[in-house]
Amino acid sequence: MLPDCLIHTVLSHFGYKEAARLTILSKTWLQAWLTHPNLEFRVYGFKHIKKVDEILERYRDKKIPIEKFNLSIFGSGEVLPLIDKWLKIAFQNGVNHLEFGYVDFGRVLYPLPHVFTILSAKSLRKLVLKDCDLMQLSLSSGPVSNYCDSLRELSLLGVRLDDNMLQTLVTTCPMIVSFTIKHCIGLKKIKLRNLQKIKMVSIHIDKKQPVEIQAPTLEHLVFCGLAEKTLMLDIGACQNLKSLKLSSVRISDGFLAHLTSRCQFLESLMLDNIVSIGLRKV
Repeated sequence: MLPDCLIHTVLSHFGYKEAARLTILSKTWLQAWLTHPNLEFRVYGFKHIKKVDEILERYRDKKIPIEKFNLSIFGSGEVLPLIDKWLKIAFQNGVNHLEFGYVDFGRVLYPLPHVFTILSAKSLRKLVLKDCDLMQLSLSSGPVSNYCDSLRELSLLGVRLDDNMLQTLVTTCPMIVSFTIKHCIGLKKIKLRNLQKIKMVSIHIDKKQPVEIQAPTLEHLVFCGLAEKTLMLDIGACQNLKSLKLSSVRISDGFLAHLTSRCQFLESLMLDNIVSIGLRKV
């Protein structure tokens, strides 16, 4: 019989549902699954809500550690009063990887009121937000006073936010090493600066937006835009860039020559669906 610590190690490599299938092996495996540190829930209706609430209350009451918490909610208004409760339990139990998404079939985004409280959690290392609305947050009280220096990876997917909110998020999380922003709504310009440790940035846009990145530590950049719009990408301050992937963009004459002259450590350049004056599609 395997020791409990080894069973937990094995289960940690599986998602919550996949690990559940292993509970048929023995009562020992069942007990290990009941304390599985990686929780993944897809909530569709009342039946799911009740089950998730029972599980999380058990984790709270028994103080079972949570390492990864993936919560996806699909068009269920009944769950809204419980979201804060479930997130609070995850943080109380030391979550370090949080993924939260709310999909309303009427395309209503979930207003996330406590994003800075989430970011300031000392245990949190990776945060993925999907289809959330950050526009309803008020910054009128002044800048956020606490730096969220524990977070290392931040992803914003289909999130609604404006330029001021993006700058506040970046300023609040200066130690992130990986930042992803995809198909976000409400931004006029994407500007990334004062990220002291950033290594990887991935940007996907749906409209013509100027992008400025001032990050001497940046090594890897992925950018996907619109082939019918001329690329407005300023990465002149990223002298240590090693790899760059450009997809679905229109570049001006001299862009690549200027890029290679400024980024002398560039080792990999990938071009996909590129349009340039004087060049055919690459």
